Amino acid sequence: AQLLIQARLFEDTPIADALFEVGRLRFEEAARAIMPDGSGLELSLNYHWGFVRKCDEVARHLAAHGPTPDWFTALRPARDAVANFYAALPMPDGALPSIGNLPY
Repeated sequence: AQLLIQARLFEDTPIADALFEVGRLRFEEAARAIMPDGSGLELSLNYHWGFVRKCDEVARHLAAHGPTPDWFTALRPARDAVANFYAALPMPDGALPSIGNLPY
C-alpha cells in the first residue's frame, strides 16, 4: 500500500512509475493467496485482515486522485471475501480462533 501511495505523492520523480508498478504487483500477488471462501493460503488471520485494511487505505487514496484503476477494482471480490470470512469467525467471547498461529 505504501508503495502505491508514495508513487502518487512523488509522481513527478523518475522512480514514481516503478514504485507504483511494484505496489500493484504486490497487491495482485496477495490477492492470489486468498481462497474463494476468503480464507488464505497463509492461514494467518492477521496477515489476511491486513489485506482488507490495505485495500481500504489504497481505495481512499486512489479515490482522492481520480478514477480507480481496473486492476484495483478487480481486487474487490478478494477483499470482500476476506471481510466476509472474518465476519463469520469470532467465537462467542468475541475472540478470533488461533488459525495458523501458536496458541497464546
